[in-house]
Amino acid sequence: MACFGQDKPVFEVASIKPNLGGPDSGFSFDIAPSGRVTARNVEIKTLLRFAYGLRDWQIPEVPQAINSRRFDVQAQPAPGSVAIPNEQVRQMLQRLLEDRFQLKWHRESRPSRSYALTIAEHGSKLPPGEEGRARTRMGELDAPSMTIESLC
Repeated sequence: MACFGQDKPVFEVASIKPNLGGPDSGFSFDIAPSGRVTARNVEIKTLLRFAYGLRDWQIPEVPQAINSRRFDVQAQPAPGSVAIPNEQVRQMLQRLLEDRFQLKWHRESRPSRSYALTIAEHGSKLPPGEEGRARTRMGELDAPSMTIESLC
């Protein structure tokens, strides 16, 4: 757990270079168990999403001049590092982005759309569900058998 005022951990060696391949040349993003980060042809938003654990809708408008650029990232922790937890790698990547891009950030609440799940005036017409396993993947929910109470 990090306390205010503590420095974030850093990569021992890191390189961020512009990639001129363009969006059609594909991309890759890999985090090794040792904490080594290797990314090819990634947008700044991709780096922000991983580093800060964000979704696209949580990142405000990024200027087109930055949004259209892609980067190659190579970052290596100190030699001899064994399994580094993802949370620590995220902090290391945060520090790298802050240092190299002079990134400044803050958290704020903004109004957004939401949905209210309510029961119709004459009761629900849904058949009763059975408690089962739900799976989530990339923001999708697959719940073939789940009670409405569990969903809520």
